[in-house]
Amino acid sequence: MSEAKRNKEQHISEAVDKAVNDKVQEIQVKLENLIVEKKKVAEMNEKLTRSQDVWRQTLRDIEETYARYLYAKRNYYYYGFEKQNRNSTIYMLLLEGLSSLYLQ
Repeated sequence: MSEAKRNKEQHISEAVDKAVNDKVQEIQVKLENLIVEKKKVAEMNEKLTRSQDVWRQTLRDIEETYARYLYAKRNYYYYGFEKQNRNSTIYMLLLEGLSSLYLQ
């Protein structure tokens, strides 16, 4: 009877050991998969961060270009109006000079 009891306990012990080992192995596989997945997510995050930096720089470049364009456009119109004003002033002075010549 004692032999049967020992065999039964040994069989139960082996079954428990096997179940524990199987569970540990299953957890290790899940852990390894999660580590691989974590590395992939970290790599993707790194790529997205680099891409974000590139897009930010591109946006800054566009904003700077647009600011230079607006500055140049403003100066073009300003100098154009200044030139028109100067030409109008010269024209008015010439008309005054001519009219004073004819009126004398």
